[in-house]
Amino acid sequence: MATSLADDLRPDDGSHAARDILDKLDDCADKGRSLTLDDLLSAFGRRSYGPVLVVTGLLGASPLGAIPTLPSLLALIGALYSAQIVLGRDRLWIPDMLKSRKVPADKLGHAVKKLRPVADFLDRYTGRRLEVLVRAPSQRLAGAICLLLAALVPPLELVPFAAMLPHGVIALFGLALTARDGVIMALALAASVATGYAAYSFLM
Repeated sequence: MATSLADDLRPDDGSHAARDILDKLDDCADKGRSLTLDDLLSAFGRRSYGPVLVVTGLLGASPLGAIPTLPSLLALIGALYSAQIVLGRDRLWIPDMLKSRKVPADKLGHAVKKLRPVADFLDRYTGRRLEVLVRAPSQRLAGAICLLLAALVPPLELVPFAAMLPHGVIALFGLALTARDGVIMALALAASVATGYAAYSFLM
């Protein structure tokens, strides 16, 4: 039977979800000059859908997103995990060819530092609310929308900074699942509609 999509990092009240995830990333950045994506994702466990979406989303919306092709790579990982949410899998899987891709530890540490104020802001307004919106089938709906958002990233990479929009919304969905916050889920749903409209405006 599938386990909950909420992860073990989440405090009982969800009040430090984003900060805890950045703390984990900071720990990874302190371990060496170069990290593989498998190193980063393994730090959150193989059942942690929410944190992985937060990580891929926030990193894609951070200064790391300026590295060519990295936003699309992060979107691909987010899409793979989103598909597994839709399918109801209880254990995460990522192909070996992606596991070995490397992220410079110094750039990761810099990105985490830049994201701290964002995480503090999100945590200030995060808690366990309207949990009906983060239970099945809403979890699978969130996964399906994240799939669509991830598909927008490669074409939006052609527009400076535009790929940050879908990545930011993916991070919101991940935070909603991590903190079991239905209010954040509702905001993510609204933001996904706005992002879709913005993407249409950019690309048409």
